[in-house]
Amino acid sequence: MDKQPTRVDVDIRNDISIPEDQLPVEAIEKLKEQLIFTNPQWLENKKRGYWNGKTPEKLYFLKSHNNYLKMPRGFIHQLKSILEPFDLTLVINDQTRILDPVEFQFKGSLYDFQERAVRVILKRKFGVFNCPTGGGKTVVALYCIAKREQPSLIIVHTKELLYQWHKRSKEFLGLDDEQIGLIGDGHFTIGSHVTIAIVNSLYKRSYEVRDHIGFFIVDECHRTPSRTFIEAASAFDSQYMLGLSATPYRRDKLTQVINFYMGGQLINISPQELQVKSRIMKARVIVRRTEFDFDYAVDEDYQAMISALTQDTARVELIVADVLTHAKKDAGIGLVISDRKDHCKAIFNRIAHHDISVRLLTGDIPNRERKAITEELATGDIQILVATSQLIGEGFDLKQLSALF
Repeated sequence: MDKQPTRVDVDIRNDISIPEDQLPVEAIEKLKEQLIFTNPQWLENKKRGYWNGKTPEKLYFLKSHNNYLKMPRGFIHQLKSILEPFDLTLVINDQTRILDPVEFQFKGSLYDFQERAVRVILKRKFGVFNCPTGGGKTVVALYCIAKREQPSLIIVHTKELLYQWHKRSKEFLGLDDEQIGLIGDGHFTIGSHVTIAIVNSLYKRSYEVRDHIGFFIVDECHRTPSRTFIEAASAFDSQYMLGLSATPYRRDKLTQVINFYMGGQLINISPQELQVKSRIMKARVIVRRTEFDFDYAVDEDYQAMISALTQDTARVELIVADVLTHAKKDAGIGLVISDRKDHCKAIFNRIAHHDISVRLLTGDIPNRERKAITEELATGDIQILVATSQLIGEGFDLKQLSALF
C-alpha cells in the first residue's frame, strides 16, 4: 500500500501556526534558511566599525512557541513552495477576520492601468502593489476599500500623509468625519468605515484597534520603520491586506520583511508606462559642478563631510541662484530638499530676501503652520518650498511641482 501524505495543519490568524511535530526536520531547516538570517544593519555597523551592542546579529521570523512553529502570515505562498517536495498535505484553516460589510460609494474614476491593477488586487487577499509616485496608489487603494466593503485601516509614517489620506477619503469615498478615524498627532479615534494611523502612534495600541478592522493597508510600506511596522502588522488578523509602494526595495536591505508580512508583489506599474501615458514626466537632470572639496579618508568622515557640504557658502549661493531663476519663470512650484534643518534655514533666509513666495517646512514648524503651508501649496500660492526630506518624502501629494533642488 502506498504511503499516505502526512497531514500538516496550517492555522492562519495574525500569523501562521503549524504543529512542530507535523513537519520533517529537513523542512524545518529549509524554513530556517528563509526566515532566519544575519541582520543587514549589524553587518553594516561591523563594516564601518560602529558599536553593535544593541543591534541583534540575527533576525528571527521563524519562532517556536508551545510546540508550534510561528511565522508571518504573508509567507504562506512561500511556505507552500518550500513544503511541496516533502509529500505533505496542507490543511489550511483560515481564521482571519472578516467583519459585517459597510457601505461605500466610490466617487472617482480610474485610468486603464489603475483598472488593471484593481483587477489583480481584488483577486487576492493580500500582497503589495508597486507604482511610482504620481501613479495614483491612493485612488487604487480607496477603490479597493469600496469594493471590499470592510472597515479599513490605512497605516502611514508621517503626519502629512495622515491628513492627506483623510482628505482623499472624503473626496473619493464621500465619508464624513464621523466615519473616518485618526490615530496620531494627538488623535485616537476608530472610524466606522476608515481609520488612518501613523505607525509610531499605532503599534503600542494595535490590539485596541484590530477587532474593528477587516482590511489592513500600509502606505509607502518600503519606508515604514521595520521594528514598528513588524509590531503593528503582526497584531492584525484582517482577512485582506494591501501594501502600497513606490519601489520594491528598502534602503535597509529588509525588502523581504515587507513580503513576509504583506505578501509578494501583485502587480508593478513601471515609470516608463506612466510616462508614455503622460501621467508622470521624465525628469531632466541638470548637474551643477561646484568647487567644494573634502579630504574623505574613512567611513567615519561621512557626517563631517555632510556638515561641511551644507555649510559651504558658495554652494548655498549656487543653489539659491538656481532656485530664483526657476521662480522667475513662474512655471510651477520649486521644491528644495535637504536632510539638515540648518541647511534648509540658510537657503530659506537667502530666498526670503527676494520678492518670492517661499515657505520653510521642518520639524520645528508648529502643526498649525504646517497645515497652513500644505493648504497654500494646494492653492498654488507658494512658488518655492524649502523642506527637510523627513517631512517631504515619497507619497507627498504636490501636483504643481515642477523642479527639485
